[in-house]
Amino acid sequence: MSRFAKIFLVIISSITLLDIAYLASIWPAWEDLAQGPIPESTFIKQYRDHRRENPDLPPLRWTPSQESLSKELTMPFIIAEDSRFYNHLGVDIEALADAVEYNLKRKKLALGASTISQQTVKNLFLSSSRSLLRKWHELILTAAMETHLSKKRILQIYLNIAEFGHGIFGIHAASLYYFYKSPSALTTEELVSLAASLPSPKKHNPQTQTEAFEKRKTRILSVIKKYHQNLLSPPAIEDGFDLELMDPIEADLDEPESEATDHETDLSNENVAKDLPN
Repeated sequence: MSRFAKIFLVIISSITLLDIAYLASIWPAWEDLAQGPIPESTFIKQYRDHRRENPDLPPLRWTPSQESLSKELTMPFIIAEDSRFYNHLGVDIEALADAVEYNLKRKKLALGASTISQQTVKNLFLSSSRSLLRKWHELILTAAMETHLSKKRILQIYLNIAEFGHGIFGIHAASLYYFYKSPSALTTEELVSLAASLPSPKKHNPQTQTEAFEKRKTRILSVIKKYHQNLLSPPAIEDGFDLELMDPIEADLDEPESEATDHETDLSNENVAKDLPN
């Protein structure tokens, strides 16, 4: 083996060992995460630190809850963020392929394909970096989480740590801040308003009511309406269905990345997952 090859092998081995060590340092106790209290996300901790340095920032609002989430409550978020949530194992290959095709046609990064599971992992353990290394860590942790946690638990954690505005984390804090009531008391339109804010919650939310926010809200409501009107045949519901009126919704990538959401709007919001929680 040449000297260059030996040096290269040493470098690769060192990088691999360092990466393994990093993953080991952040590797959670999955059994505790599967049933214990909702943990603080990396971004909630960072926001608390930032506000300590800059008291002028809005106060941190986060009210984690073990409350069971109904089908009616979770449906808008699944439609908006990850419509095949109950069909994939953490990564939506179909949505990924669609996003690549969509972005290539428009010659810009307009859509991504991060699932709810991937966003949950990123929020809990990682940073907002768009680097390939972060994506690699995200895939490893997502696979592990899907193995150890139920879909219901993943969704519960996600909705308890997602950011809905400046310093507003979790659906409970968002419900109280925007509508002065608990999530279980929200109307369908109010729930959809929260779901519609997730791609860029600091810019598009129930307070700002931007044009992009209203369009996204209308699209999500149209899917829910069709679902409740039984306009979908059972086979279509089993396999997911396409609604031509649901054009892909582009995330506002000109805005700085949110501290808790991926800013990547899943192209699969044209479909509805087959088994929504009871």
